Amino acid sequence: MKKFRFSLLLLLIYTLILVGFFINRGEQQVVINKIIYLLGPIISLVAGGITLHRLGWQGKRATVIKYIMMALGLWFLGEMVTMFMILMGKEPYPSLADVFFLIGYGVFSFAVVSEAKLFELNWNRLDRFLLIILCIVFALIVGIVGYISVIGYKPSESLLSNLTTVSWSIGDIIMGGLGLVLLAMMWQYKNSIAKNAWVWFMAATMVNLFADTIYNLNPEAISNGSILTIILDSFWVGAYLLFAGYFLEIYKDIQWAQSKVSDSKELHKSES
Repeated sequence: MKKFRFSLLLLLIYTLILVGFFINRGEQQVVINKIIYLLGPIISLVAGGITLHRLGWQGKRATVIKYIMMALGLWFLGEMVTMFMILMGKEPYPSLADVFFLIGYGVFSFAVVSEAKLFELNWNRLDRFLLIILCIVFALIVGIVGYISVIGYKPSESLLSNLTTVSWSIGDIIMGGLGLVLLAMMWQYKNSIAKNAWVWFMAATMVNLFADTIYNLNPEAISNGSILTIILDSFWVGAYLLFAGYFLEIYKDIQWAQSKVSDSKELHKSES
């Protein structure tokens, strides 16, 4: 599967989903849009399954992929709960869906840390200027998200609602930190084929961080059918498809490596 092919396919799918969102915009069509929205996590999980099947279920890289799929699976359960509550006419925030989403953040963290260990990320080998930039960017993320968490606190809301807002802010900081770790890995292995997959992953974390930040300020937008609902869903679906791109990039790398091994064996046979 060549890179440009799956990239164009994901772009086409994303475009069709956006068209579906705008055709069905409005409060009365929220459920239909949420059903369309589920294509995002489903496609990412299918891409992960295809890649894992090609790679094999054993080994450290396979374990990382399984953790990422587990995190996406938890988010998918959260999306299902959200859709069900909207269908029942209930407020989806806060709810059980948030539990699935927040646990998913933790699993994502474990997956990225495992990936960093697998590729032996060495912070000491990074350029000092890059480290300073990473620290500044992370401090900005913490500051911005922390500020949003503070202004998002509403005394009129329940304690559970406010705690959920704070929890989402912590999750956003985690996603921002993961994106920076991936950036560091790309810098250390800038000549490695693994770098391309991390580009997809980092893009997914950053898009998700941006959408979550907007959501923290406007949690009601998740189900009120406004233009902001479409914007949020568009970003989140985009993040899911970027995760699919991460998996498919790994699939392409596996395919390339296996073809090299096959060519080497054929050459060895011909020489002998």
